[in-house]
Amino acid sequence: MKHKSFKKRFLALVSCLALMAASPLAVMADGETIDTTKTGVLHITKYDMTAAEAAGKQQSETNGAQNKTAESDLAAYALENVEFSYLKVAAINQVTSASAQNPATDASVQVTYTIPENLDKILGGKKTDHTYTSTELNSMLQNALENNKKNALEDYLSTGGTKMTKTNAQGQTTASDLSLGLYLVVETSVPADVKSTTDPFFVSLPMTNADGTQWLYDVYVYPKNQTGQPTLEKKVKRNETGATFADTTSADIGSKVEYRIVSRLPVITTKATYLTKYTYVDTLAAGLTYDDDVSIKFYSDQNLTNEANVTFTKDTDYNVNYDKTQNKMTITMTKGGLKKMNPALSQNYMAITYKATVNNAAVLGDEGNLNQVVLTYGRSGAAGLTPEANEEKNITDGAKVYTYGINLKKKFSQAGGDATAVKFTLKEGNNSIYATGSNGVYTVCAAGTADAVTEFSPAADGTLKIKGLKGAAYTMTETATSAGYMLLKEPLKIVITESSATITPVEGDQLTTVVADRTASATVNSENASMDEDGSTSLNAWVKLAVTNTKGFELPKTGGLGTILFTAIGAAGLALCIILFTRKRRTEDK
Repeated sequence: MKHKSFKKRFLALVSCLALMAASPLAVMADGETIDTTKTGVLHITKYDMTAAEAAGKQQSETNGAQNKTAESDLAAYALENVEFSYLKVAAINQVTSASAQNPATDASVQVTYTIPENLDKILGGKKTDHTYTSTELNSMLQNALENNKKNALEDYLSTGGTKMTKTNAQGQTTASDLSLGLYLVVETSVPADVKSTTDPFFVSLPMTNADGTQWLYDVYVYPKNQTGQPTLEKKVKRNETGATFADTTSADIGSKVEYRIVSRLPVITTKATYLTKYTYVDTLAAGLTYDDDVSIKFYSDQNLTNEANVTFTKDTDYNVNYDKTQNKMTITMTKGGLKKMNPALSQNYMAITYKATVNNAAVLGDEGNLNQVVLTYGRSGAAGLTPEANEEKNITDGAKVYTYGINLKKKFSQAGGDATAVKFTLKEGNNSIYATGSNGVYTVCAAGTADAVTEFSPAADGTLKIKGLKGAAYTMTETATSAGYMLLKEPLKIVITESSATITPVEGDQLTTVVADRTASATVNSENASMDEDGSTSLNAWVKLAVTNTKGFELPKTGGLGTILFTAIGAAGLALCIILFTRKRRTEDK
């Protein structure tokens, strides 16, 4: 509201001071009038008042004379690449007319301006001769702006006016050798970060200084702009079923992660601030693969609860293109899409969602798998002018996906154990972990994947690696071991605590502000476990542990010494019986 009030006061002051030059009060006391042999010079210096006010700088009023103090005080906030257009719309005329009430004695002397019919129509004038006083023109211009005629005025100047050189690094531009008269000045092109153009204004060449003591043929104007840019936020869903999005998450290889890009559109007022480009270039790490499921919706609130009554359709309002060699996705708003955005969706929130699959190339550990998005946007200038390349702006944000692995070493208490006979299962809660692989190396995959297994055996050297696990709590159960060795009494309880990081949007196209908040860690049966790196750059990637099987207890063997002894005793008893029986027969025969 403060800004709107200032704009009204600024417009009224500029117009009033500009038109003062043509009023009877503008004639100096010694009778000097406008020197019609001279020409005028219009100096415009442009400032970014959003930045200036944030720094505590005050807005200064315009009086037509050069203000060196303001130029020095606001030098750091000069706006470059702003284009103004001007058009002479009337000569300065002084007319005398008799009073309708008493034509014999009264006469009226005043300054008038006869403006072009097309301009008169835009301003809402009612006179057939299109001739008005300064007071009437000030009022007409103010009413036109309040009735959303700013676009029409910008169009009027963009086709019929003369463009000034774009403001330099000091925010300055000048138009010289101008014939004297009344000019309409409009801001016809702005940099991409300008959210609202200066209101069109009238300026008279020459104009009288603030003291009413002399003519100013060099007129200085110090219009201000409010700058602003879109916002950009890239997040990834914390889990497949939840609704929370964050800078980072962790995921199993083979699972899908959902990304959301949210950008609040900048303030879009007139055609000079219309968006002519709104393009996202999204780049995934090699360990992620795009799913072709982009969706775009608009919301009026930051919480994305009040969806705008507008539909954006792929290939009509936006295009999606994939570059598989660079793992990039480009989302481009078409002319039709931009037309829907300008200006109806000013400051609405654009939400883009899509999914990607974590693949076998995923990096394990703290380095993570980064997804970076660059938003490039540009403003048009009036009447849809194409912005120059240096007028486009970039904002970058990103999100990371982490994944981890288990590196188990199978050992035996004595030589001769067969590691390949050992089998483990792995579960997260009640859900079995599926993986593909062999010879001690496995990669986690989605259930239903061809050749997927749920039992994992080490290689002959005892090494067992299971790659691609999210940060979670797992139970690892030994279901088989080498002959003669004992199974573990209980499952292993393995907990992986994932890494986290803060990723902050930056201006430009390079994401450099990725700050690690927490490195990954792990426990095995509540005891801290070390984690090996993945390659040479990504720390805390593999949970490292060793499992040793010991020999079983030996029991007496069936058919051993005890059986032999009983057999020998039995044989001896049988022999003794034979001997006794033989002796008895002999005795009886005698």
